Amino acid sequence: MSNKTTLNHPAVNYVNSVNTRIFSAADDFANESLFFISKDENNDYCMILTSLKKEDLEKLNPLKKFYTRSECNINLINRLITEMSREGTDAEWCGDKQQFDNSEEILMSACVMHFLGFNQHAKTLLKTAFKSETFMHSQLQFIYHASNVITKYKQKLRSSKPRNAYYEQAIKIIKNTWLKYPAASKAAMCSKLHTHFSGKISKDTLDRWIKKSKLQPPKPGKYIGFNLVIDEK
Repeated sequence: MSNKTTLNHPAVNYVNSVNTRIFSAADDFANESLFFISKDENNDYCMILTSLKKEDLEKLNPLKKFYTRSECNINLINRLITEMSREGTDAEWCGDKQQFDNSEEILMSACVMHFLGFNQHAKTLLKTAFKSETFMHSQLQFIYHASNVITKYKQKLRSSKPRNAYYEQAIKIIKNTWLKYPAASKAAMCSKLHTHFSGKISKDTLDRWIKKSKLQPPKPGKYIGFNLVIDEK
């Protein structure tokens, strides 16, 4: 199988399509995520990664205050990073649908990078976390759908070929005969093949195969007599 055929395989196209959607969603997630440092009524601080805007967070958490990077001094940021490292505290995710059960450390690293001013590094880490979680949670569904795509493709290949056991042999004879006798008529071709296969293929069936295969040469000025080419490779 050639590389071109492989690249056009429905299973490959399905995988590429899924990957494209996941990568696009990861970009959206990284670009739309917001970072805050929260402070509760006990003056405890925590880094927050969220899909919610500041005013929405404040409505949902009236006892907390939320600060952007520009509202925090570097001493507070450094102290918070040190405490998180010493105590093994993870950053918090406040969002709706997306879950990060296995990527807490990546999210914490993204928060640290953001509050230290490394925005692009933070976005890259968010994309990594999103893709990791998506692939992990979608793996069984992904395999199931990919399997269905392959099964349907195989069924399509089988159904696209006539079921007659003599099809391949007949097409080979038709092709080789017309290569040698391009002025042979289709009616004569069908008649000779019908006889060659002892009537096991009807003339109407042979006519349909010829039309579908598109092997018939352009109409000549005059038809000629010919013999079937049986043994050509």
